[in-house]
Amino acid sequence: MDGKIVFFVGRANKALGEKIVQLCEYDSSPIEYVGFADGEYKPKLGTNVRAKTVYIIQPTNSTLQATADNLFELLILTDAAKRASAEKVNAIIPYFGNARQERKDEARTPITAKLAAKLIEAAGVDRMITMDLHADAIQGFFEIPVDNLYASYLFAPIIEQMKTPNMIFASADSGGTKRATAYAKYFETDVVVCYKNRKKENEVNKVMVIGDPSGKDVIIIEDIVDTGGTIAKVSRALKEKGANSIKVFVTHGVLSEKAYKNIEESSIEICYVTDSLKNADEYLKEHEFSKLKVIPSADLFATAIRRNIQGKSVKELFLF
Repeated sequence: MDGKIVFFVGRANKALGEKIVQLCEYDSSPIEYVGFADGEYKPKLGTNVRAKTVYIIQPTNSTLQATADNLFELLILTDAAKRASAEKVNAIIPYFGNARQERKDEARTPITAKLAAKLIEAAGVDRMITMDLHADAIQGFFEIPVDNLYASYLFAPIIEQMKTPNMIFASADSGGTKRATAYAKYFETDVVVCYKNRKKENEVNKVMVIGDPSGKDVIIIEDIVDTGGTIAKVSRALKEKGANSIKVFVTHGVLSEKAYKNIEESSIEICYVTDSLKNADEYLKEHEFSKLKVIPSADLFATAIRRNIQGKSVKELFLF
């Protein structure tokens, strides 16, 4: 254990953060949160960080239930470390929030992913480690190094075990075609693409399937599932086209609103999600949900962090 390394775990996903620190063979340092009557709070780092390298683990997803946004908590923890004379601050962000706003696709709208990147840099973060950015181009929003890990490292071994002669991959929309094609190439099989027409955000009007899923065991690869409406309609369209079975692998399971109901009532056999936003207990304890299986991601992040500490490449974590 290097005494020059200090870990702090934010409140957004404590279980994952603590597991990552444990796998890195360190102890997380305490944070004292002092609250004010109006919801404002002040964190106080419980360990000396002067001239040390700090790792802060905190997803930046927004949540209506949070007293303060998770992104802002990361920013003020970083500011606290920098003002306490930390030499470097590394932000471990399992889920980089606001990533779906990575471009200006209509008039008078923000590019929130770019704004979040600027805020993270302005706070003093020196390096970021994340997983499955919604768009790879988001790395270009940063002037600091960004290690964008891929959940394929976690998914591929599971897919290998369930592989059948009739297995193919599918993208739930045209934006995910590159991802599904990469899996299909790795497993030497075919891919079908689903094209969705939206009436408005989180509401898909129509799904068209490009390719032939008839008699196939379809695996859908998604980076984010929010309300589950799209993935439910895509699975229905694939089933109507003759798909034999449908399984889904999701990196970031937001699962808001009626997501559990939408997936449970869909043609999906099983839906795998990582714990980038929530731990297994949080996903499962309040829902009678037979189709969800949570895949731990702590080992992936811990391996990347250990290699970062040792000054080694993370190339071995990229399967394709």
